[in-house]
Amino acid sequence: MRTLPNPVTLPVPGTPVQSPHGEPVTAPERVPVRQPGRPVTTPQPGTGPPLVAEPVPIQAGHVFTIPVPRRRPHHAPPMPIFHDPCRRCRWIDVGLLRCGPGRVDQVPSVVLQETTQWSDEEQPAHATYYFGPGLARLQYGNTELIVDVHQQLVARIDAKNGAWQVQDIADWQAYVDSATTATSLALSPRAPKFTDRHMGETMAGFVTSQFTATARKTDDEGTRLLVENEVWATEGMELTRDMYEVYRLALYLFDGRCIDLPAERPDGVILRSRLSWHPIKDSNHDNDLIEDSVIESVRYELVPRTFFEIPGQAYDDMRPLPAATTRAR
Repeated sequence: MRTLPNPVTLPVPGTPVQSPHGEPVTAPERVPVRQPGRPVTTPQPGTGPPLVAEPVPIQAGHVFTIPVPRRRPHHAPPMPIFHDPCRRCRWIDVGLLRCGPGRVDQVPSVVLQETTQWSDEEQPAHATYYFGPGLARLQYGNTELIVDVHQQLVARIDAKNGAWQVQDIADWQAYVDSATTATSLALSPRAPKFTDRHMGETMAGFVTSQFTATARKTDDEGTRLLVENEVWATEGMELTRDMYEVYRLALYLFDGRCIDLPAERPDGVILRSRLSWHPIKDSNHDNDLIEDSVIESVRYELVPRTFFEIPGQAYDDMRPLPAATTRAR
């Protein structure tokens, strides 16, 4: 997963922004409802105010709200539209995770260690991703991001001064949506899709399936490029539904590859992603630019709840975790 490029300051609606490999676009006004097919979690605490016990069937364009436990009264923002993701994933109860459910001050989490190698750089880059029920923290280089689905907030640390910048998830989605739209307009086809090529190799102890998506584009210098993204995904990782949904949300919001080649990623957890830009006129691949990211290890940990807290936000120290759902196999 490659984070979106600097600057870390998020765009103000109506101001020009620059997508990673596209023309400048304008950050749209706040869009509280996301596109169908973008999964997020529905908080389901076991105690406290009564919440929705199961995902509510909704139609495209419908907006609904749910109560969220807070120290002070608060009206929860509209939840994004979602679908029933990853029908073959191994969703389990939080108590059945390898790390166990933990105490009230702990968050059961899956931790992914990733290594990324660019073809034009000698040293690889390393990243660590933590995903708990409705919570995520992503660490790469000098960049750290926190996602709190319960509060509908995302925070990014400014490496220069150590300050945290907090934004509504809906506002960040609006920026990503505008950038992916700008990129799509320059692609042929404009809506590339991943195709299942064959069974992939075993990575980090999980069997994967290999998928490929391709498109053509013209860069800023007028060079025609073939953009290809190969991914190896597994549906065998043991997660609660809330953990999986926050993973998919983070993948869409923060992975720059989703802007370089906007296409719905295959179901499951992506353990390897190889993105390449090939000049179409070249008969060989000597001038290809390649970004190859691999999840080297997967582990389960009980992480202190404070690790996922956004500095400056109000939290209830005894707030419960969402109740995980069990999916019949």
